[in-house]
This record gives sequence, structure tokens and C-alpha cells, in this order.
Amino acid sequence: MPGIQLVVDDRGLSARPAPHRSGPSRGPTHTSTVFIDSENAYLAATHYPGYRVRSWEDPRYTYFLEGERYDLAEDELVADSRRIAEALFRDDRSLVRDWIASADGDFVLVIRDRQTDAWRVVCDAFARLAVFIHRDDHRVIASRDLEFVVRERGDARVDPLELGHYLLLGYGQRSTTVFAGIESLPPGGVLAIDPREGTSSLTENWTFDFDDKSDRSPEAHAEKLAALFETSCARRSTVRGHNVLSLSGGLDSRAVAGGLHRAGATFSSITMDRPGWYSPKETELARDVCRALDRPWDTYMVPNPTGRDYRELLELKHGQNDLGLAFILSFFREIRRRFGDDVAYFTGDGGDFAVVDLRAPDYAQDPEQLAYYLIQRRSLFSIVDAAALSGVETSELFDYVVNCFESLPERTAAGKFEHYYIRLRAIHWIFQGEDRNREYFWSTTPFFEPKFLRAAMRCPAAQKEHSHLYRLFLDRLAPELANLGVAYYMGPLGSRRYRLSASFKNALKSRRATLRPLKQFLAAKTHARRTPPVARVLAQQLDRCDAVREQLNAPALERVIANAPQYTRLQLMGLVTVTSAIEHLQGVSTFDQLLDEAIP
Repeated sequence: MPGIQLVVDDRGLSARPAPHRSGPSRGPTHTSTVFIDSENAYLAATHYPGYRVRSWEDPRYTYFLEGERYDLAEDELVADSRRIAEALFRDDRSLVRDWIASADGDFVLVIRDRQTDAWRVVCDAFARLAVFIHRDDHRVIASRDLEFVVRERGDARVDPLELGHYLLLGYGQRSTTVFAGIESLPPGGVLAIDPREGTSSLTENWTFDFDDKSDRSPEAHAEKLAALFETSCARRSTVRGHNVLSLSGGLDSRAVAGGLHRAGATFSSITMDRPGWYSPKETELARDVCRALDRPWDTYMVPNPTGRDYRELLELKHGQNDLGLAFILSFFREIRRRFGDDVAYFTGDGGDFAVVDLRAPDYAQDPEQLAYYLIQRRSLFSIVDAAALSGVETSELFDYVVNCFESLPERTAAGKFEHYYIRLRAIHWIFQGEDRNREYFWSTTPFFEPKFLRAAMRCPAAQKEHSHLYRLFLDRLAPELANLGVAYYMGPLGSRRYRLSASFKNALKSRRATLRPLKQFLAAKTHARRTPPVARVLAQQLDRCDAVREQLNAPALERVIANAPQYTRLQLMGLVTVTSAIEHLQGVSTFDQLLDEAIP
């Protein structure tokens, strides 16, 4: 994974960390640079021409910026970094909070005070670039690459509750990883390291209040959102030589196409096609979008992934990205083949949070009811299976989800639920997928510009119902796109047929856990004699890897393997993602034996 690797030890470094680049080679353009190698500190970074890590200094501070600040020119960046450095080291929390709230970028800024040998690490308002951290009494390890932290720490145990949460909902709660003793830099986070004092701290500067709603009209909100979105698209369209949009048949990438077009940006669009995975309607709608905007468009037929693709994704993300998405790597390789690595890869990630109705049902008015609804709507495994596999009690796992809702600062249940979606599902799940993309080229989305997202979340949920606000927003971005159909829905956006199909889909989603036994029964009848290939991988891992047997409940894992046809591909892939990460950090991988075998 590209990015920084920092180790600070107030006792002095007992061993020199090696410049680290996990994952398969991407060729000679990937470089590891050691910036600091002193008695008690080591800072290096892995990068390539399309992935920038910049360094500069002034009379007192040395700066290392990974990623992009979209709102500042280079000369402005230097002055702005000095201002935030002074605020960080004098602990001016008000200024730091204001700075984080206004900074538009996907970045990590590392600052070293050469007079005191102290360090500060600060990120953008959403922690768009994940930083994994381990701290003990003397040492701090911080890296964009999880494997670097685990190996420097020398401990690859999992946290049973985090493992249970991952198997229940598809992502961790306290961190973006299931491994014990590893934290993540939180949104607007500041990591302070003061080796002369032997101290470190990790603080969060969250700048959103999801109870705060505007009373303006939907039309006024749509006008403001369209203007902010255009600015976000315009800023992001200038950071690389080629803008490439991943365009589907849905609304979110369509909005990005409209925003880039309205901003006057040059871009190309490409659509993934995969029989049995994407509807042909997706490809048709994506083509229609580009025809309406008179923009270049192409499609790429994604082949079935092989064991080599699974291993590659495992080496890149170490379990932070579901291995079921390994097929997408060939799509990225194709984009690099066509455009090189000087690419800004645009996605619609975040649109399904910002401009849609995230409300829980009326009955969910306290943390327990919110947790119950979330599990009903979004669970991967049943709570019984997730608890059994991770070796915790079902009640303990449920309380863990409840405690998360209780810890959120909003007063209303609606505000807590919106906060949860942005904080956990986006940051702990979506952003990990974007980081996977960045192994190949710079990846961004205009939906996570702070001013835009703050304005979007202030719009009352009632205005977003049945995509009413989305229709108004899209109509102001690019009217020619608003009347097109939407993949997997009937009728164009805002029509009666669309509203009916949206209501039906939402009703099914809200009963996901209730319907699971029926789906498993039908799957068992349909595939009674067929063992999914991924189940064979699980069986080999259970048989050959002591760490898998020790860190998961082996009898529960055996039951899943024995009844594999009753489980969905999504469930089995989520489980094999965890077992493969555990196995990989022991230095072995079952996928090494399956490199050329297709694993659908």
C-alpha cells in the first residue's frame, strides 16, 4: 500500500525498519524513500509518480504531505501548513478544529518539530487515507500499510469483538481492522508524539452535527448542493493528467459525470461489464449518459478472478477489503494500460450517503432499537453465526453495537443513525475500497468535500425521500441526465414507477435478516451437490493454519464449511477475507496453490 511509515521510540530504535512495500510489484515506478532515519525516529514512504508524497521544511518544522489538498495552490500550501503546525504544537484546539472543518482534501500531513523532536500527524475531516497506529509505553508505529504496523509490532492476534462486528456487519467498529491493539487515525484526527516526554495521544476533531437541519426549501437546497458539487468536481479535475470516471447505471456516478461536465472538465468514462454480476441495463444507461453529455465512453468485460487476483488483493489490503471484489483488479490494470498512472480516478462513492434518505423506521427511537434495525437491514452473517465464529456471546456482540450508538453525540435517533452511516460504513468500509484503487492510480470522489457533505446532511431526510432532492440536485447539475432511467429501478428518477420500486426495495432491505433463512433454504435446494470454491479454501485454511483454528471458533467454522451451500457468496467471501488475512500475516497463503485457477 502506498504511503507513509513512521516509527518513533523514546528509548531509541533497537532495529532499523526496512523500507516497506507490501503487495505485488507494480513495476519500476513504485519507489520507497526514507526521509528520516535517526536514533529514535524513522519515516519512509512508498509512492509512484501518480501518488505524491511531498516534503519541505522551514526554519523550525519539517513537513511531509501524503495525498492532495484540492483547495490550495503550492505557495498557499506552504503558508497554510506553517499555520497549522504552530496551532498543533501549541495545542490550539479551536484553530485546529476550524482548519480541519475547512480543508478540502484527501491527505495525511506529518510534521516534525526539529527543536523538540516532537511529531504531529493530522488528517482531513473524514480520515480519507487510513492510517493504522499502534502505541505502547515507549513506541508509536503509524503507517498507511497495516502489514507494516503488524510486523513492526510483532503481534497478529485478532480482537474477538471486532471480529464479531466485522462478520455481523462487514466492517469493524473501533478501527478499520480486526487486529487487536491497532487503532486508526480518526476523522480530523491528530496523533501527537513527544518522545522527550515519553508521551503520545490520539484525539479526534469531528466537525459534524447530524441533528442540525436546515429549514430551506428543497429547491434552495438543490441549488446550493449543485454549486458546491461543481466546485468540488472542478478542484479534483486538475490534480492529474487524465480524469477517468467509473460510470455505472446508478445515480451517484451519473451525478459526478454531470458535475464534471458542468465544471468544464475533460474526462473519459469507462463501465465494468460482467455477465451475471451487472445488469445489461447498467451498460446501456452508462452509454446514454455519455451520449447526452457528448463525452467519450467505453466498456470493459471483467473476467472471472483467479487465485492470483485474490492473493494480490489480500497483499494490498490485508483484510480491509472484501476478497469478493478481487475481480475489479483486472479493471484497474486495464485503466492503467490505457491511461498510465497519471490518472484521477473518479467514483460516485458517498452519493448513497449524502443525498439519500438514511432514516431508520419510526419505531427505532433509542440505541437498542437502532442496533436491532441495523442488524435486520445490513447484517452479513446472522448475529448468532457471527458471535459463534468469533467466540463471543450473542448478547455481548449486540451490546457492542448498542454501545456504539450510545457513544455518538447526537441527541436524536435520526441524527445518531446518519452519523453511524458516515462514520462507520463510509470510513471503515468504502474508504478501504478507495485505498485499494490507489495502489494503481489516484482515486477520489467529489461527494466527500466537507462543505458539500455538511450542506447535504443538513437537508431534512423528508426532502430526500424517494430521491426527490436527488432529482432536483441532478436536474441543476445536468438536466439532460435527470430523465434517464436508473439501474434496478422501474421508470425515470422521480416517477411514480420509480417511487413504487424504491419502496419495495427498501422494504426488502429492512427485512434482510428475516428473509435470510428462506434464501439459505432455497440456496441449499438449488446447490445441494455443489460446494462453492471458496468453501474449499476455508477448509484448507482451517486444516493447515494454526492461527485460523486458534483465533476463530473452529467448530463453528467447521459447521459453516459443512453447510456452505446454505450460505451466500457474500457471506463466504466475508469469512474467507478474515481467515486469509490471519493466514497471510503468518507468512503463508492458500491462494499460492490456486494462482491460475478461476474462483468465481
